[in-house]
Amino acid sequence: MRLTLAILAIFVTLVVGCAPHRVDPDVHAVEFSCDTPVSDDIILKDHESCWLKLIRARCGSEDACLATCLARGEGRRIGGGCWHVCGTYRVVDWEEPEGWSECNHAVTDDEPM
Repeated sequence: MRLTLAILAIFVTLVVGCAPHRVDPDVHAVEFSCDTPVSDDIILKDHESCWLKLIRARCGSEDACLATCLARGEGRRIGGGCWHVCGTYRVVDWEEPEGWSECNHAVTDDEPM
């Protein structure tokens, strides 16, 4: 009986903890902006600068979090980077802006994306 309850508790925890969570986009509208300036202590790599330029130019509803994250360097030490950080706030159908593949050509072997 205890084993059954333990397995059930683990299952429920995994289902609830791993399920995508939808949040009202307006909740974060004040915190994120496509115009967030690059922090003084952040030096963007060539591909990051390219990404930020394209994201800012399009500035769709899903782009503000990514622009802010890149400009502040918040995703640098997180697996998945800014895409993981911003995906945590809400589930989005984000698509790469036109010209994105050209940014990826700026990545060198010692600079992981």
